[in-house]
Amino acid sequence: MTQTIKQYSENDLKIALLEQSASNINQTLTRIELRLDKMDAKIDSHFLWLLGIIIIGILVPVAPIVQKMLHL
Repeated sequence: MTQTIKQYSENDLKIALLEQSASNINQTLTRIELRLDKMDAKIDSHFLWLLGIIIIGILVPVAPIVQKMLHL
């Protein structure tokens, strides 16, 4: 009888530890996801800024050539 009670308490302890580990893993994954979302937003803003600079860098040198071709 004592062995059965001890076995149940050991199993309950193992289950409680597994549940706590699962909860900690879930919280960690949530924090990682939030950090990745922030990094993604930052990368998107930098990409748009860089894309704008590239487009301006292409259009500025080409504009005088287009003017001469169109005789403006």
